[in-house]
Amino acid sequence: MAELTHELIDKDIYLIEDGGVRMFLAIGDNEAMLADTGFGDADVASYIRKNITQKPIFVVNTHADRDHTGANRLFNRIFMHVAEMHRYNDPEMKSLVRPLFDGDVIDLGNMRWKIILTPGHTPGHIMLFEEDRGILLSGDSLMKGPMFMFGEGRSMEALIFTLEDLKKMDLPIKAIYPCHHEYGLRKDLIDEVIKAAKAVLEGRGTVKPAPFDLPTRLWTHNGISFFYGNKDE
Repeated sequence: MAELTHELIDKDIYLIEDGGVRMFLAIGDNEAMLADTGFGDADVASYIRKNITQKPIFVVNTHADRDHTGANRLFNRIFMHVAEMHRYNDPEMKSLVRPLFDGDVIDLGNMRWKIILTPGHTPGHIMLFEEDRGILLSGDSLMKGPMFMFGEGRSMEALIFTLEDLKKMDLPIKAIYPCHHEYGLRKDLIDEVIKAAKAVLEGRGTVKPAPFDLPTRLWTHNGISFFYGNKDE
């Protein structure tokens, strides 16, 4: 079983590490929001109650990949974007899932999280933004990488359009918190990932076989990396 750890990143906002994937807990006036639930190998609900808060918790999944929904079964209120619901493959939990839409706001009283639809990594992937604090929870659609951009449902072209649209919003971002790898990143990461994704589509950058026998290749451009394409191409 994975050993969970946590860290306070802002007032009433914690990150929780789960052996290679990260979730985030925002504690509101009356209840708490858990963004993603990790692999599911650890009892994150009990961990939170013991170490952080005993307030009621609801879940918001940034997307339906297994490493972000693994412990959903420990909660009875779950939200994800309506365009992502078809990818959630836990039949026992599907009846508990409620839809989110682009532009929705989750009001916790002491903070308000805006839902931003960001397809590319998956069709219904979302980010969550708290404007007063300038914190962007970017899920798997904005990080230094490696970003998983191979296989069914992934689209590098959609990711580029998504991030270009995010850039146009000109949000007052102070820190970006992805679910993997480095965190507390600066706003100019958006530009860096756009440029790197375009370079990969054009065949520029360094490329080598992916580890762990993944059926893809590892592309890197100016420090940004992607698992992308077929390993035999």
